[in-house]
This record gives sequence, C-alpha cells and structure tokens, in this order.
Amino acid sequence: MNKHEHAVSSQPGAAQADAAQPARYPLKYRAVRRSACYAAGLLLLALGVTLSVKSDLGVSPVSSLPYVLSGILRRDMGLVTALLFFVYVLAQIVLLKKEFHVTGLLQIAAGVLFGMFVSFTNSLFAFEIPDTYFLRLLFMLLSAALIGFSHVLVLTPGLAPQPPEGLMLAVQRKTRFKLHHIKIVFDCGSVALAALLSLVFLGRLTGVREGTALSALLVGVMLGFFQKLCGPALRRLLFDEKAAPPPAPQ
Repeated sequence: MNKHEHAVSSQPGAAQADAAQPARYPLKYRAVRRSACYAAGLLLLALGVTLSVKSDLGVSPVSSLPYVLSGILRRDMGLVTALLFFVYVLAQIVLLKKEFHVTGLLQIAAGVLFGMFVSFTNSLFAFEIPDTYFLRLLFMLLSAALIGFSHVLVLTPGLAPQPPEGLMLAVQRKTRFKLHHIKIVFDCGSVALAALLSLVFLGRLTGVREGTALSALLVGVMLGFFQKLCGPALRRLLFDEKAAPPPAPQ
C-alpha cells in the first residue's frame, strides 16, 4: 500500500465529508433566496393593487373591505388595513388554537412592509387614469394576473404570509379544501361585504365595481394556474429539491 492509499484509508470519514461539502453552500444562501422571493412577491402584490386602483373599475378584492371601511370611519386606509389585518391574525388564533405558532405574528410586520410597497408603487404610477374602457379593463386583467402570481411568490418560501393569506391557509388546514378555491370564496365574500357596508352606510357603491367582481373570480384562477406552472420549479430553486439519485451498484 503506497502513502496515498494509506492516507485515504486512515481517514474513513474524509470521503463522506468531501461529498457533503458542496451542500453547505445552498444551505447558507437558502434563506436569502427565500427572503428575496418573498419580498418580490409583496412588491408584485402592491403593483397589482396599484393597477387595480388606476383602472378605476374598482379596487382589488383584498383591498375592497379596508377601502370601504376607511370611507365609513373617515380614517386613513393604511391604518384601517393594519387594523383589519390584525383581526385576520386574531381569527387565525381562534381557528387554529394550539396549532397557531408564535411566528405567525410576523404577519403583522409583513403587512407593514406591504403598505410601504403600496406607497412606492403608487408613486411610480402617478399618471392619469386611462380614458378608454378597454385600457381600464386591460389594467384590471393585468392586476389580477400579478396578484395571483404574487401569492405564489409569497406563499412558496414558507415565510410569514400576508394576514389574508394566513387566514386562508388556516382554513385550508382545517378543511383540506384547495387553496385557490378558498381564495375565490374569500375574495367574493370580501367584495360582497364591502358592497353591503358601502350601500348601508354611504348610500352608494364605493370602490366596488365590475372590475372588483372580475378580479375576485380571476385571482383565484390565476393562483391555481401559476401554482401548477411555476410552483415545482420555484420550490426546486428555493429549497434545492432534486430527484432522488439512483441506487449505488451492488
């Protein structure tokens, strides 16, 4: 046995350590990739909300209820949104009970970050409302696609979801319904409640128009579509999911 063979045989764990070494780097940067994906999702979600407002066909379903409540209470929409999101977190605690993890409270911080992104996208798109119905409808359709895709980016990393999505995930855990079906019901319910409150307390429909109802139906569909289209590849990117290697020859 030469010296080289003796050195290798005298360190039985060396080969295993060397084989495991490359895996340390994906683990080191995995949190960065997940955080970047999450932040990008929140930014695209804010952009989708901004486009729905700019379309002037009604705000997005997730924003319809805080928009109407802010008009009724005559308070800033950002404050009303934060309070409503806090209620959504409380609803999760009631629904999940002991299954609710304390890290779920990070959803409140996510809501604050989302509000900052909304302010940013509103400043970027400070233009006049399109003067043709076709362009307004196009803005609304693009908004629905962006919001649906953004939900995939926000939910896949497994970090703190937005409080509305956190509530939907809690319902999914308890009912086992598909997430995009829950999303459709949640959005339609929010729009219906916003319309009812608007008519009762304001005497007119505010922020709720045909585009809001259209978005309520389309966002859930877009979510399901992008989950199937991008979900597997995105999970491989974020979590280094790979096919199992073939068995070693005997």
